[in-house]
Amino acid sequence: MNKQSIISLFIISSSGVLFGWNLVPSTTPWISWLSIAILWEGLTFNPFTIPESLTIRAALVSCLWGFIAVLVSHRWLLWLHPIGWIGIPNFLSFAISLLLLIGLAIAGALLVGTWGVLAVWLDPRRPFSAVILAGIWGLAEIFLAKGPLFWIGLGISTLPGDRILTSFAALGGMGTLAAMQLLIGWSFWKLVLITQNNSKHIKSSVLLWVILISCLHIVLYSHTKVISNHNIYKTSLTSTSGLEKILVWQPSIPTREKFGLKEQIKLLAKLKTIEFYSSTLSIPLVLAPEGTLDINQFTHENPTFELLTGGFHQSRNHIYSAVLDFIPTKNQTVSWTNKRRLVPLGEWVPFRRIWQWDGLSAIGGIDQGTSPRILNREKETIGIGICYELSDGTTLAAATHAGINWLMVLGNLDPYRGLLQKQFEALAQLRAIETGRWLVSVVNTGPSSVINNQGAGHKILPAFLPSLGIIELRRTIHLTPYDIFGEWFLAVMILGAGIILALSKSIQPPLDNRV
Repeated sequence: MNKQSIISLFIISSSGVLFGWNLVPSTTPWISWLSIAILWEGLTFNPFTIPESLTIRAALVSCLWGFIAVLVSHRWLLWLHPIGWIGIPNFLSFAISLLLLIGLAIAGALLVGTWGVLAVWLDPRRPFSAVILAGIWGLAEIFLAKGPLFWIGLGISTLPGDRILTSFAALGGMGTLAAMQLLIGWSFWKLVLITQNNSKHIKSSVLLWVILISCLHIVLYSHTKVISNHNIYKTSLTSTSGLEKILVWQPSIPTREKFGLKEQIKLLAKLKTIEFYSSTLSIPLVLAPEGTLDINQFTHENPTFELLTGGFHQSRNHIYSAVLDFIPTKNQTVSWTNKRRLVPLGEWVPFRRIWQWDGLSAIGGIDQGTSPRILNREKETIGIGICYELSDGTTLAAATHAGINWLMVLGNLDPYRGLLQKQFEALAQLRAIETGRWLVSVVNTGPSSVINNQGAGHKILPAFLPSLGIIELRRTIHLTPYDIFGEWFLAVMILGAGIILALSKSIQPPLDNRV
């Protein structure tokens, strides 16, 4: 490996670090575009003298970029340490956390590496090849969001810094937004190549690129304002009140302590205080986060308010984490929605009855619920997301299409700190934009927030502070294209580009001497 190869690999590695660090919270979108442009360049330059195959070189480069990007962006996994409270020594606790992070980074490397091989075969320099590759990446993020692991990808890389560009998600969801980011990075890469080959047109080329990106933002902003005004008008015709007040309860109690007798007594005592505020302020609905109450220990008789809370219930020897709906005049749940996506090795362990081990979580050993993310209240039906079910936008879009008017997302996020909280909030913003619905995020350790249908969030309760807050929520009825058509926009984009590419007879296996 010569000096130029080392420099090239350093650039690729640095761009992976830059992308992973800037992923969320992303306040500077151009950093992501620059990192993506370097990835595109990495598929065509020759950083290695051995091996000679361009395909293998591109695979190694893209694997390196993917490994480092995931390693940096998912570094919050290290905060799983310490887990000594379940009998694991501290040195082994850190090793387990580190191995989980490295394993996820390796999975990311293999995924990006596979995409890199496909990119070389299609030749990423061709515009329609780039569209196909961007679309495939977007579809991959959608499928990953349905799996057991929690992935943070290109689909939320615009938040919170560029909500205007994020509004593209209302058209085709997270996958389309990821594809758009890749294509902007591709255009940036092509801009650099043009200016390198023709230095006389540097200023005009850069100016044209800036104008195109600005026009894209202007069109999206105008579309967002038109839809917002139309939505408010339609809602006003069907609703006597624009905004509804709701109480949000944030206990901020560590999970490992929450179900001790002392803490449960405190929680039930807090309910009396909440009942007083609910009655005094004439706010009949209270929201509480994931895992707040155990239904078997809930003894608050005849509450005067409706409580939507995360908790646990048992059915036919199965224990479920769920959203429970307690209503006035009854001291039992009238409806619930069970958690569908469980944390591997935390809440869910394969063959746990054989191993007799409930996992690395204080709430391990629970069972999986069914797919619909809908809670049927007596007053209305609402959309539900528990913990990192929030990463799967298709289920919440399906719930919206079924007729829900707002979304409630519950989380715990203990023992994780600021980075995961920001990623969770960014996902909540994305889901609100995709579905065109106001979203209430209620998190045990905070921050808890309300987000409007344009993705603008307002933190009502700060992180790590036990508190009670008031939100104002607007119900909306307008459906976004994503609510109606789902991933069809992305599929049509890939199919259309593929047909054009095939008709041009330009799909050829790459030659080793192509650049």
